[in-house]
Amino acid sequence: MRNAKVDGARCLPKAFAMCAAVVAGIAVVALAPPSTFAAFRESVIGMGGDAAVTITAAQRFIAACGVLLAAIAMSRLLRARAVTLALPRRRWLIIAAIPFAVAATINYVPSLRETLLDSSIGAYEVASIAFGLVALLALGPILVREITRQPLAPLVDGIAAGAAYGCVSALWHCCPPLWFDGPLVAVALVGGLVIGSIVLAGFVSAAGSSIAMPWGLALAGVMLAGFYPWHTPLWSVQCVAAGAFFAWLARRTGRLLAPGLALATAFLVHMSLPFIGWAGPVVSIALLVACCLMRKNV
Repeated sequence: MRNAKVDGARCLPKAFAMCAAVVAGIAVVALAPPSTFAAFRESVIGMGGDAAVTITAAQRFIAACGVLLAAIAMSRLLRARAVTLALPRRRWLIIAAIPFAVAATINYVPSLRETLLDSSIGAYEVASIAFGLVALLALGPILVREITRQPLAPLVDGIAAGAAYGCVSALWHCCPPLWFDGPLVAVALVGGLVIGSIVLAGFVSAAGSSIAMPWGLALAGVMLAGFYPWHTPLWSVQCVAAGAFFAWLARRTGRLLAPGLALATAFLVHMSLPFIGWAGPVVSIALLVACCLMRKNV
């Protein structure tokens, strides 16, 4: 009984800090002027001028739900202990790293970026597809086992984390809606985003988890920032943080699939909810409730 009281007393400061963070986050998304998010779009994403659109009440509501989703996911993940991951064989990681490094070099070297990334040659795309195929062969057996492995709650935490970012990013919604080019393209885009996210986030998380912390987190961050096409230097910094988070998420959940589900969910939510009016808040509430219920029952 005494130990329970001591544990409760130790948890109180963390609980207060989490509540304060939630209140502050909701206050920001609810009250910050649109110019704040327009400045973010311009400095981080590289979109300015006509891109600075009005923030609607529905989008602010979606973002508030994202803050709650982030609090739920992080409160669970912070309580979890690091778990030993099943990793691909090192030779597969090395083979996949070759086209990955080629694509990252094209992306990060200014002269190559200007001549190859935006050219009709498609060198970056070819290298990315080659990396994706090899990485899928390396990660595939592990990911299949993780889908059928109980419990599934760690995967729900990954989905909740991704949904949180997707909801909050409704305040700057830099990407067009999924259905912008028609339903057939939308279906192909969803499939590509899901598979690409799972492969990319899984690979950088596996690479980062293959060495000790904190160097593993730094490696995953640098790898994601190098590979992911970025708009501004600040966007590259955000990619470093995202890569480190993916490696940390994989360690906390014990699943390489969790970071991929987080990235895929972030894309899908970001490219849908801000564009459907007040149906967006309804879906965000449904996501909030579903993540809570699924976490308890799986």
